[in-house]
Amino acid sequence: MLGSSYHSLQFSLNRRMTAGLLIKAAYTYSHAIDMADYSDWTQPRWMSDLAWGRNRASANYNQPHNLQFAYVYEFPFGSGKKWASNGGVQQKVLGGWQMNGIFSSFKGRQFTLSASGSSLNMPEPDHGQQTPDQVGPIVYTGCVGSDPGCTFFDTSSFVPVTEARFGTVGRNTMRAPGVVNMDMSLYRTFKLTEKFNLQFRAEAFNLSNTPHFSSPSGNASSRGSFGKVTSTDTNWGLGRSREFRFGFRVGF
Repeated sequence: MLGSSYHSLQFSLNRRMTAGLLIKAAYTYSHAIDMADYSDWTQPRWMSDLAWGRNRASANYNQPHNLQFAYVYEFPFGSGKKWASNGGVQQKVLGGWQMNGIFSSFKGRQFTLSASGSSLNMPEPDHGQQTPDQVGPIVYTGCVGSDPGCTFFDTSSFVPVTEARFGTVGRNTMRAPGVVNMDMSLYRTFKLTEKFNLQFRAEAFNLSNTPHFSSPSGNASSRGSFGKVTSTDTNWGLGRSREFRFGFRVGF
């Protein structure tokens, strides 16, 4: 897309399976810039010549910090392992277990504040793209919920515009809550015959039950809801609230 760019610094750590342990980790520090939202790049936020340059800004999917950590650990019990490898009850009970996990932590996505465009006196689509004025520093309080006075950021730093001009707040200047997630599983493989095995699986998604919050309300003209986070985000592909799943898998 015209005017878009992406720069990143990436680190990775890989430990091959040794003594039953495999580790993979990756960290990315990046900055993505574009002219329009990824979901509709044909429609910039500001079509007016007076504000065209404001379209180039951090992308709404820009997440400067992204950490992923994964592991596989085969317990040291059973046939071919360090302990309980000589048969008997211990090998039958302790052998064949494996633990897996994925930890993810990354910054929230960016979003744009809005405000009533009635004072702009401009035709569509421009008059619907108004932003507020910023009159103070951006301060994130981190408060979530619908309680009075509980806002994710200091809303007193922004006021609606009452003149025939665009607000001073640019595109994607705010950031939604970040995400921390841990998925974990425990497997046990039973050898049925030479060709067939049965695997028991116990899986936990979002093991710590950490909420994944959605973006706060960004309309500065709706002071009652402005800055409030009242829902969770189900679009991350990382699960919602904590979930457990149990099952069996036949391999051959």
